[in-house]
Formats: sequence, C-alpha cells, structure tokens
Amino acid sequence: MLPEQLQQVKQKISGCFRSWDGAKFFARTRSFIVTACKQNVNVFKALRNLFMDNSIIFN
Repeated sequence: MLPEQLQQVKQKISGCFRSWDGAKFFARTRSFIVTACKQNVNVFKALRNLFMDNSIIFN
C-alpha cells in the first residue's frame, strides 16, 4: 500500500485522526509493520523487541 492509501484505511475505520500526533504515530507504526512484513520478520516479535529495547535486525 502507498502511504496515502494507509491514511485512507485508518480514516475509513475511525472517520478521522483525532490529532496530528495520532496521525504521525499511526504512520510510523504502520511503516514499521509493513517493513517487517516485507523482510519476512514476525511482526509480533519485531514489535516486542522494539518496545523492549532489543535489537531488530532486518535482512
């Protein structure tokens, strides 16, 4: 998906973003998840490592 499409997906689900910070957080999180998927990395493990300050290795 293109970045514009990601925003549209979120807007269709909730109607809109409540704040600019919320939109930025969504875009950053979604980008991380898409990158993990493209690199064939388990998304749950990648997010867990991210929040536990462990290293994340994308090949």
